[in-house]
Amino acid sequence: MKKLQLVVVLLMAVLLTSNAVAGAYWSGGATGPWNDSWTWGNGTNYPVAGDIAYTTSGGTVTIDGTAEAVAELHHSSWSGSTNTLDIINGGSLDVSIVNYIGVAAGDIAILNIDATSSYSTGSAFNLGYNGSGTVNVSGTLDALGGLYVSNPWAAGTGDGTLNILDGVVNAVDFAMSSNGLINIEAGALSIYGLWWDPTLNGLIGANQIVGYGGTQAVNIDHVGDYTVLTAVPEPMTLSLLGLGMLGVLRRKK
Repeated sequence: MKKLQLVVVLLMAVLLTSNAVAGAYWSGGATGPWNDSWTWGNGTNYPVAGDIAYTTSGGTVTIDGTAEAVAELHHSSWSGSTNTLDIINGGSLDVSIVNYIGVAAGDIAILNIDATSSYSTGSAFNLGYNGSGTVNVSGTLDALGGLYVSNPWAAGTGDGTLNILDGVVNAVDFAMSSNGLINIEAGALSIYGLWWDPTLNGLIGANQIVGYGGTQAVNIDHVGDYTVLTAVPEPMTLSLLGLGMLGVLRRKK
């Protein structure tokens, strides 16, 4: 019996130790690579799957060509400073539980996803929660727990701006307060469901969803089970496309 009790105690100790490691808090994020422990103010480790990461140091953290994962990302959290996260050169970040881009009043968070890179989450993606958040997407952003801009549950407390410069933003749910702005250029916003037209038309009419900074119209289409927003190309882009077609026709002749 005593041996069984000892085994149980040892197993509990192992489980508690494992949970403690998996739930590590990493606070910092001075300028440097994500996968460099010194970026996070220590010489031992950096945030990995199961951990909680806070960017607070007013620097730029870069995920450059690597695949990173955490349980929670609190990007610019109670810092009163500007914190930037760049995902570049085929890099990726997967956040499993909590995503806050611009956590508290006075926090400024910037997230850049280049054309080769991606950010994915199965939880809610909160952009401009109570602080200010800007996301510039040229690659892929998968908000599989919903895309929520400028804290729609407490209007006036956060400021969120989403610039879809290229690529695509996928969301299974969507809401935005009157402080939010979505600017669509060469990319697309894809929201699950075919019932979004009234909401989206209202936001387009209020100039909260715009094309090319407000110079071009935004189209709403239905593709399968998704509502897809795209912007009409700028006149210069259309001209270039026309010139390209003329060249094709001339070659054919």
